[in-house]
Amino acid sequence: MKVKFTILLFFISLSNIYCQEKITYNYKINYKLDYKKGLDAQTRGNDYFALYTSDSGSEFVSIGKRALDSISRYKDHSISLGQFKSLIPDHTFSYVLYYDKAIKELTMTQFFTNVGVGYKEDIALPWQLTGETKKVKGYLCQKATVIYEGRSYEAWFTLDIPLQEGPYKFKGLPGLIIQIADTESEYVFDFMGIKKLDPQPESFYFFRDIDMTTKATFRTIKKKFTENPFAMFSQSGITIDLSPAEKASMIEAHKKTLLKTNNTIERY
Repeated sequence: MKVKFTILLFFISLSNIYCQEKITYNYKINYKLDYKKGLDAQTRGNDYFALYTSDSGSEFVSIGKRALDSISRYKDHSISLGQFKSLIPDHTFSYVLYYDKAIKELTMTQFFTNVGVGYKEDIALPWQLTGETKKVKGYLCQKATVIYEGRSYEAWFTLDIPLQEGPYKFKGLPGLIIQIADTESEYVFDFMGIKKLDPQPESFYFFRDIDMTTKATFRTIKKKFTENPFAMFSQSGITIDLSPAEKASMIEAHKKTLLKTNNTIERY
């Protein structure tokens, strides 16, 4: 049962690669995320992200998600599912964030089954500079605080790297964020390095066939998919070769997993 379901998810990933637009970036900044998975559990997880940036905008994506997109684009039907999976780094988060620096607008996108959904959000976070300084990862940093979507954050940013950037949606400080964590340390982003993409900037692709909606609707769709992915598969016209008993068993196991992974970065 599990094998059939896993194969289905991989084929869904393979089907979402055809409507793309080329963009280039000048820098790649790596971040590691350490996070608490469940509200009532102490289990923690890790994911690794890349922040690609240029003068006009930036893209924030899980390194595993980016690898999956790249491998899928050049998929070789002669390799087995096991070989395909072995090429992809482990990752948890499959969203992609695009930031338009000119208008300070962020676009969140994610695929649920074969349907791409996204929303736009104006990002003008109410940062407060504290005046505190310390060295983080070898950089002289200043401290700033902000409250966003139910969490209070403390950020350490440096002016030594002349980029006004940060992981996830954390934009608007006068330097590069080296570390940011909520005050409960449930989500901690750490800077892991920066690479200048020179002399030939790396080019990446993002999906254009996205159904744009509101943030509230996006959250509703995500909640429905998370709680019962089979229902969304059916709505999308995807047939799953499982008996009713097998589906019920998998949904029950899925619900138990959700209790261990229900600590979202944005509280709603």
